[in-house]
Amino acid sequence: MSQLCQHHRQQLLKASPSQAKDQWQQLMQHGHQAHEYEDFQRASLFFSSALEAAELLEEHNVMDSLSGDFLQMQFLASHNLSACFAAQGIAAKAAEVLQHIHGKLLKVCESVTSSRMERMGALGILDNSLFSLTSCLGNIGLLDEVYRVIRETEQVARVTERGLWH
Repeated sequence: MSQLCQHHRQQLLKASPSQAKDQWQQLMQHGHQAHEYEDFQRASLFFSSALEAAELLEEHNVMDSLSGDFLQMQFLASHNLSACFAAQGIAAKAAEVLQHIHGKLLKVCESVTSSRMERMGALGILDNSLFSLTSCLGNIGLLDEVYRVIRETEQVARVTERGLWH
């Protein structure tokens, strides 16, 4: 479900990369404020909007001059959104959000069409993503999935590192 109205979507797409990133940061800041006041439902709306904004910017290549930032932006928004879902007792949804961004990072690492910079950026975020995801999965008792994700991530990371440095 789209959190951003059509007006805000257009405003984001017409902005310069630095203005677009500022708009994303404002959404994140509002989410952090709501989270601080334990208004997790409201915080999740802001973090969901921030995630949607980062994905929209990537989709329309708005962030080209800020190479790789969109992955970090998506990870941060996803991580915070997941925390809000977990705080609301919606553990399965928290895990789903983290699985989505982790899968995306793995795909970027493995992609032969991703630039070297994108692959390095994804590889740099992968460790934090793995920690967040495995912690979430462990908390809901999915230990077999924890081990599977760790093995898959380690394999992708090794192959990606070899491809980047050799």
